[in-house]
Amino acid sequence: MKYRILIAIVGVLGLAACQSATPQLAGTSWQLVSFGDVNNPVPALPDGVPTLEFLADGKFNANTGCNGAGGEYEVDGNNLKISNLIQTLIACIETDRANQEAAFVEGLNKAETFSLNGNQLIIYYENGTKALTFLGSQ
Repeated sequence: MKYRILIAIVGVLGLAACQSATPQLAGTSWQLVSFGDVNNPVPALPDGVPTLEFLADGKFNANTGCNGAGGEYEVDGNNLKISNLIQTLIACIETDRANQEAAFVEGLNKAETFSLNGNQLIIYYENGTKALTFLGSQ
């Protein structure tokens, strides 16, 4: 009996340690602040700013600034994998908005790692040379 209790306690403590050591994205919402080269980021356009929401079931919703989008995500430590991204196909008439949408979608599709620092989320891609930077509430 003591052996079973000890195993249960060790298991619960192990799970708690993993959860506290791993930043979680589930249940968070974000607004794009900048994108592109980490050393020379492009500020997000002031109107129609892309948003990103991570749901608890491993899915996400996004607004690209022109289109709605969604898909699935997986977190392993600070690694982030986005998959099955789909989006509506409304044309962005403004060139700057179309370029921002393309960079946003590219960053999500190529996501490799992320960092959470308080109210800031950074998703890195292309070996950490490019990033999507967000502000939001957790």
